Amino acid sequence: MIPILLHRITVTALTAVLVAAEPCTLTISHAMQGSPYTLRYAYSLRYKGDTENPLTNGNIEDPGCTATTLPAVWNGFHGVDLDMALKIRKNKKFSKVEVRFLDLPGSRIFAPEQVYLYTGQGKHRERMKLESEVTREERVAGGSVVIHHFKLRSEGMKHLSLQAVNKGVCPPDHPDAGQTAWLFCDEVIFR
Repeated sequence: MIPILLHRITVTALTAVLVAAEPCTLTISHAMQGSPYTLRYAYSLRYKGDTENPLTNGNIEDPGCTATTLPAVWNGFHGVDLDMALKIRKNKKFSKVEVRFLDLPGSRIFAPEQVYLYTGQGKHRERMKLESEVTREERVAGGSVVIHHFKLRSEGMKHLSLQAVNKGVCPPDHPDAGQTAWLFCDEVIFR
């Protein structure tokens, strides 16, 4: 009788661990990991990431994931831009910023065509004259992850803002033409 009880406890504990672990998620480290930020437009409460400060927490989707539902790492912006601002912590140095977006047009989720970085804050922010290199990782579950890579120097920088322009509505050739488009981001990475 005692071995059965111990077996049940073990199975229950194991089940709890398996349920608590988020499938399809990878955790990476970066220079601004966990940094707080502000958003000009809120993300949808349906797709609000998986932790506090979900756009800088280090959690990204595993591109090899085969799940048909999106992992909780994605932050969804319905019809509005991703427009975030963060204060650069002292002694934090980085030379690259990578911003990861989901492109899944069949679900009305479009990667932005334009992503901008700004220095300064509020009305005094100034757009940086940077071009991004764009790469694409195919997802096993369909669609792709589009990554905008920026090279810059963080020395002397106190504030950094990012704007990713939402498509707004589905284009005329889309089955849901005219419907509000989504923009999804899982992480802003500072290397």
